Amino acid sequence: MSVYHCLLLYVVFLYVFISLRLFVISTDINKTYDDFMDKLTKAINEVAPIKNVRVKGSNQDWFDNQIHDAIKKRDKLFCNFKKTKLHDDRIKYT
Repeated sequence: MSVYHCLLLYVVFLYVFISLRLFVISTDINKTYDDFMDKLTKAINEVAPIKNVRVKGSNQDWFDNQIHDAIKKRDKLFCNFKKTKLHDDRIKYT
């Protein structure tokens, strides 16, 4: 991630965080802390939500670079077929 993107993300985070009206005056410190943590969590989730990521990989002995390259080639041909919808591209894919 570039420095520009980091700064942009930081500015967006600050904007969201400030827009939540952070400062609520209360005599109960626990209530103030809970309110602060709720607003901080909302700001973080809006700017950088948690995403589930599937990690691809195989550690079987039979899964070598040749198979990996064939899968990449197949996927690239399929992607090309989806874009063009040409019969020739479908034949190359299948």
